Amino acid sequence: MDPLSRALRFTNYPQFKVLLLAWVAALVLIPLLIRIAFRIGALDFRHSYKKHANPVPFLGGLGVYLAFALAVFSAASIIPKDADLGTFIVGEGRQLFAILAAAFIIMVLGLLDDFRPVSAPMKLCFIILMSYLLFQSGVSLDTFRSAGINLALSVLWITWLTSATNSLDHMDGACAGTAAVSCLFTFLFAWD
Repeated sequence: MDPLSRALRFTNYPQFKVLLLAWVAALVLIPLLIRIAFRIGALDFRHSYKKHANPVPFLGGLGVYLAFALAVFSAASIIPKDADLGTFIVGEGRQLFAILAAAFIIMVLGLLDDFRPVSAPMKLCFIILMSYLLFQSGVSLDTFRSAGINLALSVLWITWLTSATNSLDHMDGACAGTAAVSCLFTFLFAWD
């Protein structure tokens, strides 16, 4: 089998199409949002711990979220034709849409923080609350028999990853690049 045929055989999988859609959407949306950010003055200037030489646009996180949301809705479109979307959202797709909603709230919090700094304790409280809501929606580690231990580990894990990603905000492109690599390997792991 020639290399092109080997590469194209993966397009028969809907998961690959969702990944490709998210990737292309991010490639299109982020440069567009960067131009908009420069036009409206949504820029981060160099200060105490941010060492970039030139102003950096704020709206990259919005582009990442929109690409993710587009991929989620695209994934929802591969549900069986006879399934009701409302039933899917509160049933099988509950976890997926809980992640989408929690990510939206965290993204809005991040945008607010870009324009008017939000205190670290306030951000942490929101992240913990979103982690708890995700746990309640079934997005959790299910390692132990104790629901309390699973809750504590789930909230800790989600809060830690979200805070670690937020800490990459000091360098242009670091957050999006790290998220892209993480998502790719999560996709490969889940697909396998």
